[in-house]
Amino acid sequence: MTETGARAKWLFWGMAGASLLLAVVPSLVLIDKAREFHRFMTGWQPDTLRQLTIRRVPRHDAEDEKQAPRLAFIEFSLRAPKARKVRLGGGFNRWSFDLPMTRKDGVWRVVVPLPPGRHSYAFEVDGAWTPDPKAREKDLFDGKEASVQHVP
Repeated sequence: MTETGARAKWLFWGMAGASLLLAVVPSLVLIDKAREFHRFMTGWQPDTLRQLTIRRVPRHDAEDEKQAPRLAFIEFSLRAPKARKVRLGGGFNRWSFDLPMTRKDGVWRVVVPLPPGRHSYAFEVDGAWTPDPKAREKDLFDGKEASVQHVP
């Protein structure tokens, strides 16, 4: 074999090896990242997320001690077996009637988290304003009768 032939052989195998290396290394990295992404999407694994490191301790202010308001979960219900759509509105959602209620055995229900206090509300039954017939206390809102719910 001539010197040129040997040189061509080494050049060929060197280029083939470099091409293989350039193809394999990124593929292995991509496969590893794809496995990591799959583990993340299918279930939380401890090695999926990096650990949080805190570099400084935050200052403690008196304002930080303010607690979030305590909420009570209040169930609103209305017996309206022939109604097709019932929604709840009140001062707690700016009277927008965007709280849909679900019907079971002719009784419409929804559970709303409310802070302590006095809350006016009404139902919208098939588009018509309807105060709660079971409410002990009534109120007026925009000239219409509304019901009142006290949350302790």
